[in-house]
Amino acid sequence: MRISRATVALNIATNECGDITCIRALSGHPIILSAAIESVQSWKFKPTVIRGQPVPVYGKLVLKISGTERGLRTRILAGTE
Repeated sequence: MRISRATVALNIATNECGDITCIRALSGHPIILSAAIESVQSWKFKPTVIRGQPVPVYGKLVLKISGTERGLRTRILAGTE
């Protein structure tokens, strides 16, 4: 069983509703980056609230991806900053 590992770093922005509005690749293998961006685009975050108001958030997302012939597993190493 072959195990592959990769790390992908993305800058992301979310709006007041927690929807992703922008993704920018920072590092990672191009093939893995493409798949990671496609996957993350469908994610929905819990809105960030400051002083009772939802606000947009900008940050860095680091994903640790490992896989075998049976499938992939993704672990979030660092959330938004």
